[in-house]
Amino acid sequence: MARTRVLVADGHREIRRVVREFFETQPGYLVVGEASDGIQAVDEVERLKPDLVLLDLELPLRNGLEATRMIKRRHAQTRVVVSTTFDDPLYRAKASEVNADGIVVKSSLKRSLESVFGSGRRRKDNWIR
Repeated sequence: MARTRVLVADGHREIRRVVREFFETQPGYLVVGEASDGIQAVDEVERLKPDLVLLDLELPLRNGLEATRMIKRRHAQTRVVVSTTFDDPLYRAKASEVNADGIVVKSSLKRSLESVFGSGRRRKDNWIR
């Protein structure tokens, strides 16, 4: 069974660790890399060709919106799910403008990840497209 290859991009090492640990418990997913800033995230997508990128909107050096725009322009088939600290319709709208595929909220990160990726369940309200 082919697994979904995941790149985790977040400026905080602890968030990357939590996300990696989450995906390690989910069948069908394999974390293939991490990035700590927006420039590295785009570079790692080019190098690793992941199926899915979980990308923080507030990345250093190149923000998550610009990184998402670049990733989707170069790799339209790559799913990009953005993460944000704020559960705000404005962030959802901005993510949609750059063709992000979904959004998770960091304030309840584990619960948000579970609702989007856990055990085959995919809540439609977390997917933009």
